[in-house]
Amino acid sequence: MKKRVVIFLILLNCFSLFACEKLIPFQVNNKIGFLNEKMKVVFLPEFDDFIYCYEGWVIAINKNESSMHEYILNRNGKRISVPSGQSGFVIGKKHYGFTDFCNSTVYSLETDEKIDFPNFRFYSSTSEENIMIDSISVRPRCNYINLQGELLLAPNNGLKIEWFDKNINLGVRRQNGWAFLIDSNINPINEKKYGFINEFSCGLALTDKGFIDYKGNLIIPISRIPEMNINFQCDVIPIVITQQNTYELYSHEECMNANWAIINSEGKIIKSNIDADSISNFSKDGVAILYKFIKDKPFFYLINTQGEFVNGETFDKIYPSENGFSRARKNNEDYLINVKTGKIINCKDFFN
Repeated sequence: MKKRVVIFLILLNCFSLFACEKLIPFQVNNKIGFLNEKMKVVFLPEFDDFIYCYEGWVIAINKNESSMHEYILNRNGKRISVPSGQSGFVIGKKHYGFTDFCNSTVYSLETDEKIDFPNFRFYSSTSEENIMIDSISVRPRCNYINLQGELLLAPNNGLKIEWFDKNINLGVRRQNGWAFLIDSNINPINEKKYGFINEFSCGLALTDKGFIDYKGNLIIPISRIPEMNINFQCDVIPIVITQQNTYELYSHEECMNANWAIINSEGKIIKSNIDADSISNFSKDGVAILYKFIKDKPFFYLINTQGEFVNGETFDKIYPSENGFSRARKNNEDYLINVKTGKIINCKDFFN
């Protein structure tokens, strides 16, 4: 009986370690630190910003007047300084590496095994089988590789590949100034062409004409498109409906006295006439930042995919959510908002 209890406790502890994988950014006096899912401090607030945050990995940065230094942070508290003149990247849950933009080296988090990839620049990837790379010597310059060194797209005579998604076997190549959807053989799937085609999300990709489906059909026409990578998250997107009943997109821009609305990927209006001067794109957590001016002062709120306030509290600033929480600031105090429950935590409480 005692052995069974010991085994149960070991398994429970292992499960607890496995479940506590995500790192959550929090902020104190303009410096960023990171918590685990038990809301315990893993990294003190000493970083200026971060450029990647996924599951148990973060790429954090510190800046000065003339340079920027990167650190790769892991959920277990491991802190890896990126060598000067290089950039860091992470792959899946078990690998990280450095690139000098011409060559890359990948390390195993568990064994410290090192793999060199000459002539390839690696980018961060959530998958070990679909890693985006650049190459000066191998064409196409943009390609995808796995950790065994196998290229996803066959080398060719210099076609410009902008991106490829292995999960849907679609990508984009540019030819004569136009963007075409391609298959894994780098052949256009049809003759439809666009000025640009962003990556797909929720079955749709933004183009210079609006949102298209996997066959290149225009599903949701858009009359105004900013130069930003806006896409559907959690099947919704914020838009402005004009008096002519057309749709406009805004990204971190104000559009006052407008009919702000939320639509889904079928083009159905979820909610319209939202009282706002700006609504950000939704995060993967299903929340967006709404702000509006009241007596010439901006007030920030969090809303969900139905256009409802997460908790109705206003802040002087709210940051995009990461791993279930949004950083916020009000009256020179720093807070963390649980985007599911709306609970607000003063960041000073993490040190009590």
